[in-house]
Amino acid sequence: MRKLIYILLFAFTMSGFAGTPKDVLESMRKAKISIPSVYFKCIRMMKPKNRIEYYADTIYVNVKKDNSIPLLSSKVRIQYENGNFSTFDGNSFKTLLVNENKLLIVDSTQNPSRFITGTWLKDAVTILMGGDTASIDYDSPKFEFDNETENVMFDQTECIYVAFNYKDLEIQPAAGFPQIKKIRSDLLIAKKDKLVRRVHNEILFDDSTTQIDNYFYLDVRPNLPLEDNMFDIQPLDGTVTEMYKPQEPVKPLEVGTEAPAFTLADETSKEVKLSDYKGKVVLVDFWGTWCKWCIKSMPAINKIAETFKDKDLAVIGISCLEPTNADPVQFMKKHNYTYKCLAHGEEVAAKYNVTGYPTMYIIGKDGKIAKTVVGFTESIGKDIEQIINDLLKK
Repeated sequence: MRKLIYILLFAFTMSGFAGTPKDVLESMRKAKISIPSVYFKCIRMMKPKNRIEYYADTIYVNVKKDNSIPLLSSKVRIQYENGNFSTFDGNSFKTLLVNENKLLIVDSTQNPSRFITGTWLKDAVTILMGGDTASIDYDSPKFEFDNETENVMFDQTECIYVAFNYKDLEIQPAAGFPQIKKIRSDLLIAKKDKLVRRVHNEILFDDSTTQIDNYFYLDVRPNLPLEDNMFDIQPLDGTVTEMYKPQEPVKPLEVGTEAPAFTLADETSKEVKLSDYKGKVVLVDFWGTWCKWCIKSMPAINKIAETFKDKDLAVIGISCLEPTNADPVQFMKKHNYTYKCLAHGEEVAAKYNVTGYPTMYIIGKDGKIAKTVVGFTESIGKDIEQIINDLLKK
C-alpha cells in the first residue's frame, strides 16, 4: 500500500498550461454532466481530525447515470477487494457475501438508497460524475485560486493541476466538531477526457485541527456500454437469501416513564444527582457548544431559569459530544447563563434516547417524564414556560 501511495502522489511538472483555473474547472463540470456511464476504481485515504495515521478504503464501481438523478446514479455495481460485491438497480440494494454464500437484500420498503447516499461511495460517484463545480462562487471574497494551472502526470495519465481555497468560513459541521474555518482543495483533471483523477481536501477547524480526504481514481473508463443486468444479482443454487431487517428507530422516552437516574460533576467537581431535585420540576437540556440550534435556544432556557428561580424548578444543561478544546462552563459564563451546567453527558444522553440536539426533557415532581421537546423553534421559550406553569400547579 505504501508503494502504491508513493506512485499515486508522484507528480512530474511539465511545461505548458491549459487555460485559466476557472476554464479547467468548467470544462471538467461539462464533461461530468455529459457522461452517461463510467467504470472506475477509487481509493479513499482519510485522516480524521485528531488522528495521526490515514486509513484507506477501495471500491471498484460500474455506474450508470439516470437522467432524473444527475448527481447520483440510480444504478451502481460495487466490487470489493475481498471478493464480495453489491448492486443497486434503483429499487433494491443487494450484497453477495461470497465466502458465506449469502445474498443480503434491502428492498424498496426499507429505503435502500441510503446504502448509497449514506456512504463515501456517494461522494466518490458525485465527484466523478456530478456537476459539483457549478456551485463554486468564483466572485465570492471567501474564494480564491491557489495558483496557476500546471501539467502533471498521475497514474500514467497526463493531467492538469488546479487548487483553490474557501477561507474565513463559519460552517457548522457534524456533532462533536468545531466550526470549519477553511477548506483547501486541489484536483488533478485528465487532459484527455476532462474527468477528475485525484481530489485532495484539507478542512481546517477553528481549533487548528485538520481533516484530510484523498480520492484517487484509477482505471477510469467512461461511456462503457453497460447492460442493466450488471446492476442486479441473481442468487445461484445453494445461495442463502436473507432480507435485511432494520433496527427500530430510537424514540424519545414516553410521557409517564420514570426519568432515568444520573450523576454528573458540575463546574466545581461536585457530584450532581437527579435525585437531588426530588419533589421539584426539572428541565434537562441536552446540548453542545458545537450545536447552533442549541445555542439559539439557550437564551430562552436561561430566561425560564430566571423567571422561576424562586419556584420549585431546577434547570440543568447537560453538554455532550464536545470537541477536546471546548469548555461548556466558560461558554455559559461568557453569555451570562446562570442555570446548572454538567459536562460529559454522553452516557446520560443514551439513557434518555437522545439522537438529536437540542433535546429537552421536562420531568414532573413525581420524577416521571412530563414532556419532551426536540429541536429549536422560535416559540420554544413560551411553549416550555406554559408546560412548567401547569406542572408547578399540581
